[in-house]
Amino acid sequence: MQSLLHDRWVTRLLFPLVICLAVGAAGCSGDDDSVGGPPGTLYVLNQGDATLYLYDTETLTRVDSVETLVRKPHYLEFDPSGDRYYITTLEMTGHIGKFDAATNLLLDSVTVPPSVQPTAIAITNDGHFGYICNFSLPGERTHIHKFDMGTLDYLSSVQAGSV
Repeated sequence: MQSLLHDRWVTRLLFPLVICLAVGAAGCSGDDDSVGGPPGTLYVLNQGDATLYLYDTETLTRVDSVETLVRKPHYLEFDPSGDRYYITTLEMTGHIGKFDAATNLLLDSVTVPPSVQPTAIAITNDGHFGYICNFSLPGERTHIHKFDMGTLDYLSSVQAGSV
Protein backbone atom coordinates (compact mmCIF):
# COMPACT_ATOMS: atom_id res chain seq x y z
CA MET A 1 0.00 0.00 0.00
CA GLN A 2 2.78 2.43 0.91
CA SER A 3 4.48 1.81 -2.46
CA LEU A 4 1.23 2.60 -4.30
CA LEU A 5 0.82 5.85 -2.34
CA HIS A 6 4.44 6.75 -3.04
CA ASP A 7 3.96 6.08 -6.77
CA ARG A 8 0.86 8.29 -6.86
CA TRP A 9 2.67 11.08 -4.99
CA VAL A 10 5.66 10.88 -7.33
CA THR A 11 3.36 10.88 -10.37
CA ARG A 12 1.44 13.92 -9.09
CA LEU A 13 4.67 15.76 -8.39
CA LEU A 14 6.65 14.76 -11.47
CA PHE A 15 3.92 15.12 -14.09
CA PRO A 16 3.45 18.89 -13.57
CA LEU A 17 7.22 19.32 -13.44
CA VAL A 18 7.65 17.47 -16.76
CA ILE A 19 4.88 19.57 -18.32
CA CYS A 20 6.51 22.80 -17.10
CA LEU A 21 9.86 21.73 -18.50
CA ALA A 22 8.27 20.78 -21.82
CA VAL A 23 6.48 24.13 -22.04
CA GLY A 24 9.71 25.94 -21.25
CA ALA A 25 11.55 23.95 -23.90
CA ALA A 26 8.80 24.69 -26.41
CA GLY A 27 9.49 28.40 -26.22
CA CYS A 28 7.16 29.84 -23.62
CA SER A 29 10.14 31.11 -21.66
CA GLY A 30 10.79 33.78 -24.28
CA ASP A 31 14.45 32.80 -24.76
CA ASP A 32 14.19 31.69 -28.39
CA ASP A 33 12.74 32.63 -31.76
CA SER A 34 9.89 30.11 -31.80
CA VAL A 35 6.71 30.99 -33.67
CA GLY A 36 3.53 31.77 -31.80
CA GLY A 37 2.70 34.90 -29.97
CA PRO A 38 4.81 37.28 -27.98
CA PRO A 39 7.63 35.67 -26.00
CA GLY A 40 6.71 35.11 -22.38
CA THR A 41 2.95 35.17 -22.98
CA LEU A 42 0.63 32.21 -22.46
CA TYR A 43 -2.76 32.22 -24.25
CA VAL A 44 -5.59 30.37 -22.47
CA LEU A 45 -9.09 30.03 -23.93
CA ASN A 46 -12.22 29.80 -21.78
CA GLN A 47 -15.10 28.13 -23.62
CA GLY A 48 -17.51 29.00 -20.84
CA ASP A 49 -17.39 32.77 -21.26
CA ALA A 50 -15.76 33.11 -24.72
CA THR A 51 -12.70 34.83 -23.23
CA LEU A 52 -9.02 34.62 -24.06
CA TYR A 53 -6.79 35.10 -21.03
CA LEU A 54 -3.16 36.17 -21.46
CA TYR A 55 -0.65 35.28 -18.75
CA ASP A 56 2.93 36.32 -18.11
CA THR A 57 4.89 33.04 -18.06
CA GLU A 58 7.50 34.37 -15.64
CA THR A 59 5.10 35.52 -12.93
CA LEU A 60 2.09 33.36 -13.89
CA THR A 61 -0.14 36.40 -13.50
CA ARG A 62 -2.93 37.33 -15.87
CA VAL A 63 -2.00 40.43 -17.84
CA ASP A 64 -5.04 40.77 -20.10
CA SER A 65 -8.47 39.38 -20.94
CA VAL A 66 -9.89 39.48 -24.45
CA GLU A 67 -13.52 38.85 -25.40
CA THR A 68 -13.17 36.58 -28.43
CA LEU A 69 -16.63 37.32 -29.87
CA VAL A 70 -16.84 33.66 -30.98
CA ARG A 71 -18.88 31.13 -29.04
CA LYS A 72 -17.05 28.31 -27.28
CA PRO A 73 -13.48 29.11 -28.34
CA HIS A 74 -11.61 25.81 -28.27
CA TYR A 75 -8.27 26.00 -30.07
CA LEU A 76 -5.82 28.78 -30.90
CA GLU A 77 -3.04 28.72 -33.49
CA PHE A 78 -0.66 31.48 -34.64
CA ASP A 79 0.25 31.87 -38.30
CA PRO A 80 3.96 31.45 -39.11
CA SER A 81 4.57 35.22 -39.20
CA GLY A 82 3.15 35.63 -35.69
CA ASP A 83 1.04 38.55 -36.96
CA ARG A 84 -2.30 36.78 -36.67
CA TYR A 85 -3.85 33.97 -34.71
CA TYR A 86 -6.91 31.90 -35.41
CA ILE A 87 -9.42 30.49 -32.96
CA THR A 88 -11.66 27.54 -33.77
CA THR A 89 -14.79 26.66 -31.86
CA LEU A 90 -15.97 23.24 -30.81
CA GLU A 91 -19.64 23.31 -31.71
CA MET A 92 -21.96 21.87 -34.37
CA THR A 93 -22.11 25.16 -36.26
CA GLY A 94 -18.50 26.06 -35.69
CA HIS A 95 -16.54 29.20 -36.43
CA ILE A 96 -13.06 30.34 -37.26
CA GLY A 97 -12.02 33.71 -35.87
CA LYS A 98 -9.02 35.59 -37.25
CA PHE A 99 -7.29 37.98 -34.81
CA ASP A 100 -4.55 40.61 -35.02
CA ALA A 101 -1.80 39.38 -32.69
CA ALA A 102 -0.56 42.89 -31.81
CA THR A 103 -3.97 44.27 -30.80
CA ASN A 104 -5.97 41.06 -30.10
CA LEU A 105 -8.80 42.52 -32.20
CA LEU A 106 -11.09 40.25 -34.20
CA LEU A 107 -10.32 40.87 -37.89
CA ASP A 108 -12.77 38.44 -39.46
CA SER A 109 -14.80 35.35 -38.68
CA VAL A 110 -16.64 32.75 -40.66
CA THR A 111 -19.20 30.09 -39.90
CA VAL A 112 -17.90 26.78 -41.19
CA PRO A 113 -20.10 24.47 -43.31
CA PRO A 114 -22.68 22.48 -41.32
CA SER A 115 -20.75 19.22 -41.79
CA VAL A 116 -17.68 20.67 -40.03
CA GLN A 117 -17.36 20.60 -36.25
CA PRO A 118 -13.88 22.09 -35.80
CA THR A 119 -11.55 20.95 -33.05
CA ALA A 120 -8.14 22.28 -34.12
CA ILE A 121 -6.38 24.04 -36.97
CA ALA A 122 -2.96 23.60 -38.56
CA ILE A 123 -1.63 26.44 -40.70
CA THR A 124 0.78 25.93 -43.60
CA ASN A 125 4.30 27.34 -43.36
CA ASP A 126 3.45 30.10 -45.85
CA GLY A 127 0.32 31.04 -43.86
CA HIS A 128 -1.98 30.75 -46.88
CA PHE A 129 -3.99 27.70 -45.88
CA GLY A 130 -5.41 26.21 -42.74
CA TYR A 131 -6.52 22.65 -42.20
CA ILE A 132 -9.36 22.09 -39.76
CA CYS A 133 -9.65 18.79 -37.93
CA ASN A 134 -13.26 17.72 -37.71
CA PHE A 135 -14.65 16.23 -34.50
CA SER A 136 -16.36 12.90 -34.99
CA LEU A 137 -17.67 10.17 -32.76
CA PRO A 138 -16.14 6.69 -32.81
CA GLY A 139 -17.30 4.78 -35.85
CA GLU A 140 -18.07 7.93 -37.88
CA ARG A 141 -16.08 9.01 -40.90
CA THR A 142 -14.14 12.22 -40.37
CA HIS A 143 -12.54 14.74 -42.69
CA ILE A 144 -9.82 17.36 -42.76
CA HIS A 145 -11.11 20.64 -44.20
CA LYS A 146 -8.97 23.16 -46.10
CA PHE A 147 -9.55 26.92 -45.75
CA ASP A 148 -7.95 29.97 -47.38
CA MET A 149 -6.61 31.92 -44.40
CA GLY A 150 -6.67 35.26 -46.24
CA THR A 151 -10.38 35.11 -47.02
CA LEU A 152 -11.44 32.30 -44.62
CA ASP A 153 -13.16 30.64 -47.60
CA TYR A 154 -13.80 26.91 -47.45
CA LEU A 155 -11.85 25.18 -50.23
CA SER A 156 -12.06 21.39 -49.96
CA SER A 157 -11.86 18.37 -47.71
CA VAL A 158 -10.24 14.97 -47.60
CA GLN A 159 -11.42 11.91 -45.69
CA ALA A 160 -9.18 11.10 -42.75
CA GLY A 161 -8.75 7.94 -40.73
CA SER A 162 -10.85 4.84 -41.11
CA VAL A 163 -14.07 3.48 -39.74
